[in-house]
Amino acid sequence: MLGFHAPAARATWTVFLVCSALAGVWLLRDVLFMLIIATFFAYFLTPLVDLATRIAPRRVSRNLSLALVYLIFLSLIVAATGWLGMNAAEQASGLAGRLPELVKNRVALETLPLPSWLEPYRMRAIEWLVAHFSEGFGAVMPVMASLGQKLLSGLGAVAIFLLMPIFSFFFLKDGRAMADAAVERLAPARHRELFAGILAGAHLMLSQYIRSLVLLSLVALGAYGIFFIAAGVPYPVLLAVLGGSLEFIPVLGPLLAGLIAVLVAAFSGYAHVAWLIVFLVLFRLFQDYVTQPWLLGSGIALHPAAVLFGVIAGEQLGGVAGMFLSVPTLALARVVFIHVRKAAERA
Repeated sequence: MLGFHAPAARATWTVFLVCSALAGVWLLRDVLFMLIIATFFAYFLTPLVDLATRIAPRRVSRNLSLALVYLIFLSLIVAATGWLGMNAAEQASGLAGRLPELVKNRVALETLPLPSWLEPYRMRAIEWLVAHFSEGFGAVMPVMASLGQKLLSGLGAVAIFLLMPIFSFFFLKDGRAMADAAVERLAPARHRELFAGILAGAHLMLSQYIRSLVLLSLVALGAYGIFFIAAGVPYPVLLAVLGGSLEFIPVLGPLLAGLIAVLVAAFSGYAHVAWLIVFLVLFRLFQDYVTQPWLLGSGIALHPAAVLFGVIAGEQLGGVAGMFLSVPTLALARVVFIHVRKAAERA
């Protein structure tokens, strides 16, 4: 009657709700990213809280153990970050001041050892680096400084640093109850077992992945720092902090960290660049084929090609944050697919 068609109206309403939900996610992406990072931080601290609860006297409640672990760990993070940050910032300032002069040091780049198949491109790469940094660096620095001031003075950055630990504390305290309530209230009765299985699988995957990622980053930070200082590599703390931080970005992060270390060493006239390259290659092999499989086990089980595709797609969609979230997103999609397939086979 009057051209009204109920199925079409329901379909239109469903499309409208989905589009509205996606628009809301996009508008709240900064807040959601903060919640995701807070969740990851809570996953990393969970084993420490469980250990403190087991060894504490019975009269000490889990909430008190959680508060003590949380305060101690945050204090250690602030102290370590402050020391490393001050040294890295000092070395970064020195490097930034010398960079236009260093990039003109063509002798170091012309003697840098390269594979034979890259030799034809050496001079072209040198010309690009010299032209890009020596001419464009002065114009880039004011933009970067302005952007940094805006980020530091913005309320969004303050909210992230202040609210993230608070949300992490609540996730540690009431995370299991929140998950059970979400399954009970949001999932239809006939699908509650499926939703509970997906949440359990996601919990196991994320707990293993986050703890492994943090440990891999700490291993990289320690290995880079020890070798760079012992071998006399220029700007050792800065390069070690950069390498440990980029370990959070799969595949491309470690590659970029190694490339930056080699370029900085070559520009600075470091005499043992070849040994630096040997160390970076050996450490990467050890990290990828010994440490990472031992820490991750079969918890992720993603093909390297899928990881590389996810990282590139994540960068296109969300920049650095998208690259960081690409692997857990793919792993979560795998968990959902496995549980849905099992539910369909049982049905």
